[in-house]
Amino acid sequence: MRIIGIDPGAKFTGIAVLNATTGEFEFWAESDDPVAIWEMVIGQLMHGYDGEEVHIVIEDILGGGRRDEYVQRTIEVLGYLYNRCREIKLRVTRVAPQARLANVSRVPKKIRGKDEKAAAAHALSYKEGHGL
Repeated sequence: MRIIGIDPGAKFTGIAVLNATTGEFEFWAESDDPVAIWEMVIGQLMHGYDGEEVHIVIEDILGGGRRDEYVQRTIEVLGYLYNRCREIKLRVTRVAPQARLANVSRVPKKIRGKDEKAAAAHALSYKEGHGL
């Protein structure tokens, strides 16, 4: 099973692919273009998982009140990626931003970017939280 963590943002969005069996990260990146991130998701799905189960975990936006342009852009990126996943019937789960906090320190040092690191922490937290 693979877990694809996604951390959407107004400026950069991170992606990290965790092999839930080995516990190793196989891919990670970040981009300022949500379409490029989507193409990375598709690229990973075509990577030869041969019917293997794939779970997508994407950080949600919580809270209310005034939404500045940064929050609005993040919502747009989140909506784009979430709906693209749903469109092709991928299992996608939205999680609270805090879900990653317990695992940020467990992200391998080789994953350096802030957003790809957050995506990796979400994948680890999802694996841990679902006993995978």
